[in-house]
Amino acid sequence: MATLNVSYPATQADWEKLMAFAKLVRPQDSEGHFLHQFRERPDLSATDHALLLEDDQIIATTSMVPHRHYFGDGELEVGELTMMATHPERRLEGHARRLYEHWLDEAQSRNYAYLYMYGPARVYETMGFVASAPAHHFPVMQMSREVLTSVMSPYRVRPLIKSDCSMLEELYDLANCRTPMAEVRSPAYWTYRLSQTHRDGFGWWVVVDENNIPQGYAWADLPHARLREVIAGNEEAARAILQWMRWELMERKLPHFTAQVPLNQRFAQYAIKAGAMVANPHHHYPGNGYATVKLLRLQPLLQALKTDFEKHLCESHYADKGFDFTFLMGDEAVSLRWWRQQLRIAPGSVGHEIRLNETQWAPLLTGYRSINDCENLELTPAERPLMKVLFPGGYPHIWDLEHID
Repeated sequence: MATLNVSYPATQADWEKLMAFAKLVRPQDSEGHFLHQFRERPDLSATDHALLLEDDQIIATTSMVPHRHYFGDGELEVGELTMMATHPERRLEGHARRLYEHWLDEAQSRNYAYLYMYGPARVYETMGFVASAPAHHFPVMQMSREVLTSVMSPYRVRPLIKSDCSMLEELYDLANCRTPMAEVRSPAYWTYRLSQTHRDGFGWWVVVDENNIPQGYAWADLPHARLREVIAGNEEAARAILQWMRWELMERKLPHFTAQVPLNQRFAQYAIKAGAMVANPHHHYPGNGYATVKLLRLQPLLQALKTDFEKHLCESHYADKGFDFTFLMGDEAVSLRWWRQQLRIAPGSVGHEIRLNETQWAPLLTGYRSINDCENLELTPAERPLMKVLFPGGYPHIWDLEHID
């Protein structure tokens, strides 16, 4: 039997072989899509694409895309497993798991806080992945032009120009720095994104005030009245976007528009106040799958959530009490010491120990679930009140504009 080896595309011939394999396993995608995914992104290198070879032929592929995510008060180094594919004649032979184990070792050597991927949780749960976002990336709002009749704004919307880019970066960061697992975008990645996403009808549009200063933006597919990314720096910018969409709906004779946006952001909050409905995401974005997460390190996630934990504790019956607890995940122990309304988080074990496995920690730490939503949590009567205070649940979000229908 031939030996299976993990390799990376090193030559032009390797890249051509990889593109041909991608076309074989995903014939519905264009060559431009493959180039976009494999070669053009500034944050990827050849060693982010693993090939499982047998006799110099590709049997399976998986890539690990490096990311930085906003998380609590911190930024975490994380990895996304993507472009997982096996030759149609070699499926169910364990090749995907072989590549997964390769990337797990690599992720641990890079000190990533977690790995994540998109797909049904049941497929990857044996590898320790657990659903940490619902079956869509963001809630989908829908608004009809009748609802928008009374919305007016002195701001206007125009196409993006190069000088807008720095302001878009700032607007994005301000809107998403407290959105769990939102991607931290480098200037190089912003330049790439703005130049590479004018496809499938989408384009970039900017909301400007009376002085032509950007106050918001949208990545929009106007022929289908879809806003895939929308940021409003203030309520006036939100009104301007809604007014703009009313005009587009009237011009194109369309009944409504849809927007995919976190419900805790300013645009969504104003749109809901104006009459937007939260629509069934499967109807408008049927291609989206679950975002699943595998935790690798507990310490950086707890440290990033320190401010949130302190806020929850100060608003609870623990405000004037002290405690020592230790959170355990596998061989890792992280201590939490609460004293005089200050929380100290450090490696090591002190006080009472609470042990959960990685699939139980993931939905709690990512804000997807509270302890009331999680099944099979073996907590004592002394542990449950603390865990309920620290993990109240919230909006689950994973921002990934590469995952396009």
